Amino acid sequence: MQAGYKTRYLMAAIVPLRLFGLMLCIYSFSAAPAAAQTAPNDTVTALLLLQEATILNDSARYKIAEAPAQQACDIFRTAGNNERTAEAAYQAGKSLGRQGKTAAAVTLLQEAIGIWSALYPDGAVLTANAWFELGVAFQRADNLKKALDAHQQCLSLRKRLLKENDRQMAASYLEIGEIIFTIGSQKEAIPYFEKSISINTVVLGPESLVVAEEQSNLGRGLMYFGEFEKAIALTEKALAIQQPVLPPAHNDIIRSFYTLGMCCKHLHRYDDALIYFNKIIALKQKYYPNRPDGLVGTYSQIGDTYLCKKDYQTALSYFEKGDSITKLLQKTGERSYSYNCNDMARLRFALKDYSQSIMWYQQSIQLLRKSYERDNEEIGILLTELGKAQTANGNYPEALESFQLAGQVFLNNLGPDNVSQHLSESGMANLYQKMYLRSGNIHDLEKSRLYFAGAQKSIDQRIRFEESPVIRKTWLQDTKVIFGQAIATEMLFQVEKKDPAALENAWQLSETMHGFDLFAASQEANARQYADIPPDLLQQETLLRASMIALQHERQQLIERQQLPLTDSVVLDNNARYFFEKERYEQLVARFEKDYPNYYQLKYQFRNITIAETQRMLGPGQTLLEYFTGDSTIYAFVIGKDSCQMVAIPRDFPLADWVKQFREGIIGAQKSGPAYERLTRQYATSAQQLYQKLMVPVAALLTEETIIIPDGELYYLPFEALLSGAPRDVANFKTFPFWVQEKAIGYAYSGTLLHQMITKKHIQQPTGTLLAFAPFFFGNTATEPAQMAMRKGLRSLPHTGEEILRAQKQAGGKSALFSGKTATVEQFKALAPAFSILHLATHGKANARTGEFSFLAFYSSPDSIADSKLSVSDLYNMTINADLALLSACETSLGEMFEGEGVVNLARAFSFAGAKSVVTSLWSINDQSTPYLMDGFYSTLMLGKNKNIALSTAKRQYLKTHPGQQSHPFFWAGFVEVGDWNALK
Repeated sequence: MQAGYKTRYLMAAIVPLRLFGLMLCIYSFSAAPAAAQTAPNDTVTALLLLQEATILNDSARYKIAEAPAQQACDIFRTAGNNERTAEAAYQAGKSLGRQGKTAAAVTLLQEAIGIWSALYPDGAVLTANAWFELGVAFQRADNLKKALDAHQQCLSLRKRLLKENDRQMAASYLEIGEIIFTIGSQKEAIPYFEKSISINTVVLGPESLVVAEEQSNLGRGLMYFGEFEKAIALTEKALAIQQPVLPPAHNDIIRSFYTLGMCCKHLHRYDDALIYFNKIIALKQKYYPNRPDGLVGTYSQIGDTYLCKKDYQTALSYFEKGDSITKLLQKTGERSYSYNCNDMARLRFALKDYSQSIMWYQQSIQLLRKSYERDNEEIGILLTELGKAQTANGNYPEALESFQLAGQVFLNNLGPDNVSQHLSESGMANLYQKMYLRSGNIHDLEKSRLYFAGAQKSIDQRIRFEESPVIRKTWLQDTKVIFGQAIATEMLFQVEKKDPAALENAWQLSETMHGFDLFAASQEANARQYADIPPDLLQQETLLRASMIALQHERQQLIERQQLPLTDSVVLDNNARYFFEKERYEQLVARFEKDYPNYYQLKYQFRNITIAETQRMLGPGQTLLEYFTGDSTIYAFVIGKDSCQMVAIPRDFPLADWVKQFREGIIGAQKSGPAYERLTRQYATSAQQLYQKLMVPVAALLTEETIIIPDGELYYLPFEALLSGAPRDVANFKTFPFWVQEKAIGYAYSGTLLHQMITKKHIQQPTGTLLAFAPFFFGNTATEPAQMAMRKGLRSLPHTGEEILRAQKQAGGKSALFSGKTATVEQFKALAPAFSILHLATHGKANARTGEFSFLAFYSSPDSIADSKLSVSDLYNMTINADLALLSACETSLGEMFEGEGVVNLARAFSFAGAKSVVTSLWSINDQSTPYLMDGFYSTLMLGKNKNIALSTAKRQYLKTHPGQQSHPFFWAGFVEVGDWNALK
């Protein structure tokens, strides 16, 4: 960890000595010892030399200070003046130590410490200062153990002698933290850094550049061991202070941008990472045009970010930029070039050029081994990557050796049960699976299962007990490929050995990768409810969550309304405030875990539903179909009341492209002329292709009621609109064999979450039946209103009034309808907990980049500055007791995609808030056709039918009564039912 500001601390680490030197001069004339063997003129000279050395050292001019300090020390030593000898020895030792002349510095500083310890046996600040400089001298010699001992001696004295908020205390905490960090105990170093920041914040103020620099360095340190969210917050806070004061291309600012880019990349926020990295490139090219070497590392990170985005050609272009600069500067033999090699190795692996990948990995490892005395964790990770490339290339003996060596490296450096061990174990497991496929030796398959079990245990512990949902999501994404490989091994056991446990093992693996984060959040909410936590603490938690939501809304306005860039100081300051509020919230949650054992037990009571439990949940004629989308295989689990099968579907087709073409074709209904015809044909083709690949392999196993648990790109797919064959006439939708005609389809996030939603008991029973909102209807339900232009580009929705009135007539019971100016978000928040059906006919907007920013719009007058949106984050702080939330708005099922987790969207947020079932939309719906669909849905629902049957029936009725172009799937297929499919109680 570099500290460009360290000099300021070291200069301030001792009491200013100019006045002290002058006092010594006066003292020498008035009270010279009688026994002195040195002439008065020599004493005066020594005092002047000492004063000169002190001033020079305080100015960090150590080389010039060395001579006068040494001369003064010699004179005082000859005179027998111990106290002055100690002072001169201290100044001489300080000047030598700062120059890296460690041996001579240590001798002089130890002399000063010995004299002062004898003169002041109870301790003195002077002694503490000498210990500090002794620590610095050992640091310069890389003798970190002795440096740490010296600084700890210094800190011990300063704690006794100085006030808590003294800058010299801050300097000690900083140095100890840096040493601990450097020797590899990064986590143990963090409290020391935080203590230094805390002191300097009090002494210098929170807006001090010194504090900002410390925060930036601490952020960089936190990044190294995975505290990415906190690292971002600290770095953003530092940047908000630095940017208005420092030059645009100051090293501290560039380092802060780099930290932010790296953290965003690790959190899979790739677009944000590119903003920061490109900012660095722009600054360096503008202010340092003759320093191309400074661009290499950032080019590497940009290329790596594009590699993560699977944009291989763009990644290659940036890797080649960095490589050409390195070759031009003739630095290919240096350690830094190992990272270029690693970049190329990963790219070649992604392009399936495994032999080239192996060559680049070997070169990277070779360069790193020149720099380290022994293999460390960094080399261990590279060895696992090398092993993967060797496995893919069929070099099994070499791969086995690489994985075994990597495992030993992790064990030697990190001990047993370390976080990295799953890398070597999963690599070994996949290798033995491949060896089995080549040899047929069942022992290889057994080893594969054994190693996968070890890797899964490590991953499972990390996922379950990770407090940060953001980190948990990235772990789920990063490890999904391992779970897919483990499922493949279990399938081989099922096929080859008819192992009854294999199907259950595979199902458990798939369930972990479906909706885990939502399940964890639901468990936490459940724990708060039933753990007997005092109301005042729960109120405190509610207020903190509300404060966090307010800051999220503020950030959204800054970015989306004011169009401020992520690097703007106002945005950075908002982000930092949000994080520190979140940190307060997490501290409160930690108190819940510590002081309320029931809370801890309920929160971490994670258990996936078994196949047998899933079968008991299903009714006659119902089937659960869960997909797991791996890189090369899609696994389909088909569970019926009395049966269960796992089907492997080769992923030998462009799934993402076909889903995209399918959706484009449907949304193309809004076009006209040739574009409409072309997109309709595109839809018809992709709908048949997807049906053939996804449904034909399992079609014979499905019953009329099918509950689908999608995965990956399948979250964006309404299966009802798949085509089981080619239409007789592509211009006539009556000839289209829509799958909705055959099946009543419902959806779920996972089997475990489905069971939770079905069995969920509301906190309080609703007293009302229907609560409906139509914020953009401005007439009355008996008249057709004129179109109205709304602020923020949200037009009026003239058919939503009719929609909610029909819903009221069908639902009966106690209902409340709000439209136009009365349909405010405050009204909804106040009334929603008391109704069993929530119907929101309004505008909705998904945010694919930040799912928490997805929102439903409520009424707000054109001149109002109040926020009229109900966002995902708002819903996370609400309690809803509805059996059904009907989101008759655009894009409520779209949002930010997380592999292995799903889409962070409004539908999930309503589920988290307590809704047992949600009807949601997959695209911008048509408000003219929606009332007819909703009418059919409610009429069937009120007959006591299951919700999935009611929605499917409504779609079939719509197709019968709306011929021609109105039968296009755009008008009816966008709504899907998620969660508890059972009839309303």
